[in-house]
Amino acid sequence: MSLDKLKSALKDRTLCGVWVLCGEESYLIRHYLGRMRALCVPEGDAAAPFNHVRMEGAEVDYAALLEDVRTPPVFAERKLIEWHQADFSRMRERDRASFDRLCEEAKQHPEVTVVFVPLAGTPDPGTPKKPGAVFSHLSRTADCVVFDPASESQLQGWIARHFAGAGVQADGGVCRRMIALCGKNMDILAGETEKMIAYVRAGGRSAATEEDADAVCARNPQSDTYGLSNALLERDAAGAFRALEQARRNRAEPTVLMAQMYRVYADLSRVSALLTQGIPPAEIGKVLRMHEYRAKLYIRCARSMGDARIQRMLQLCREADRSAKRTRANPYTSLDILAAALCER
Repeated sequence: MSLDKLKSALKDRTLCGVWVLCGEESYLIRHYLGRMRALCVPEGDAAAPFNHVRMEGAEVDYAALLEDVRTPPVFAERKLIEWHQADFSRMRERDRASFDRLCEEAKQHPEVTVVFVPLAGTPDPGTPKKPGAVFSHLSRTADCVVFDPASESQLQGWIARHFAGAGVQADGGVCRRMIALCGKNMDILAGETEKMIAYVRAGGRSAATEEDADAVCARNPQSDTYGLSNALLERDAAGAFRALEQARRNRAEPTVLMAQMYRVYADLSRVSALLTQGIPPAEIGKVLRMHEYRAKLYIRCARSMGDARIQRMLQLCREADRSAKRTRANPYTSLDILAAALCER
């Protein structure tokens, strides 16, 4: 579903029905959710607390949602119902049927808007030619909007508009320099742009320069692909927490992160087994088809940890994965707890 429909519904004040805001760009999801709130339950409206329902959980309580949809607004024209952190990757047939019933019921109540902000990575939108199965099903009865990360050229225009809105000039060079220094995370760029605006104004100027960016902007290199794995190998709890926080900002799928953590110790177990068999270290990388540098790192860590500890860490990962699937706890919190246990010395 195109973002244009959501923009039109907000502009024309025709917002209603069931919406799913998904994708990797959390900044834009929060931005448009804020606009939906401003339309349905404007700040300062005395009845707003009665007409703004917010719920959360990996498993959706469709019975509760249906009841809220059927309950009319209190002394107001509109009502907004939000459900956060739904795990749409686990939708069973009965969940799909319940979702469809919710959408059909919502059509009978145009004064009510329901919006889902699911867990990162769910539902998988796939591609325009081959959409994901769950995403395709949801799109039949609800309005699904996917917020993909902005391209560098889009970010440049977005930053320039922020500067212009504050009465400060910033050419393409300034915007490119900010992206090079701060990365492409829109949350970070928004904060750094405000900082730049304040800095330029404090100097009595009306135009920002690349030198201003160098002087003011915080360096935030793009997340390291192996940051989490390396932190676990080094038993660096602080580094693991930083990597998980960056993944959370990027709305990384928790199950993917869990699998990444498990993979570290599975590979260590394989390396340890080969060392026990007497396979020369120079051959282990070839046997496992592992890059030479990674093989050396895993061999060193396997020798340092010992097989008994590696097996204990594998068991911790299995237990954490089973627990995450059985409970409705915040999956990112579960990952933090697991990382702390894995890095314990």
